[in-house]
Amino acid sequence: MITDESLSESKKVQKFQKVLYAKAKAEPEFRFYTLSDKMWRDDFLREAYRMVRRNGGIAGVDG
Repeated sequence: MITDESLSESKKVQKFQKVLYAKAKAEPEFRFYTLSDKMWRDDFLREAYRMVRRNGGIAGVDG
């Protein structure tokens, strides 16, 4: 059995994104009111920083 402790930070973030996506698709009327507390987690911030460094800090398609 795979537990969250055995997942890499990147995999934890991906798993969380998949859970949010599934919830949003299953219940379109559901509103996510408290996501900011999850975005400030150390593992999320480290993964975001890795992604920015990987693409050189370049802005997305919308600038």
